[in-house]
Amino acid sequence: MLFLLIDEADIIKDNILYHGAAGVDHFIVTDNGSIDGTRDILEDLKRQVNLTILDEPSTSANQDLWVARMAYLVRDDDYADWVISNDADEFWLTRNSSLKEAIAADLSEAEQLQDKVGTLY
Repeated sequence: MLFLLIDEADIIKDNILYHGAAGVDHFIVTDNGSIDGTRDILEDLKRQVNLTILDEPSTSANQDLWVARMAYLVRDDDYADWVISNDADEFWLTRNSSLKEAIAADLSEAEQLQDKVGTLY
């Protein structure tokens, strides 16, 4: 799961711990110059979850490049089969399974329906 963050101290710990419990194996977070303690929270979380932190102090509007950098890191280091780009206030829910199981079920259903891409519900 990828995050691009700035000043999300109020929610990021809950988000990462929730998604870690839901089956996310690795988090890659770019901190964009947070000043509210977000960076310190991320450092503490590294003791609990598999977390890579990138620092981006730039004030330019290059968010697309920073998110692409995280995606390339996933690709180049072979971290994942699936990547979810997430916001700090977004929580992915499943009915009765882990995120991995829900994604696999949706993909299996898409394959049975001969959809080329499939849809995650």
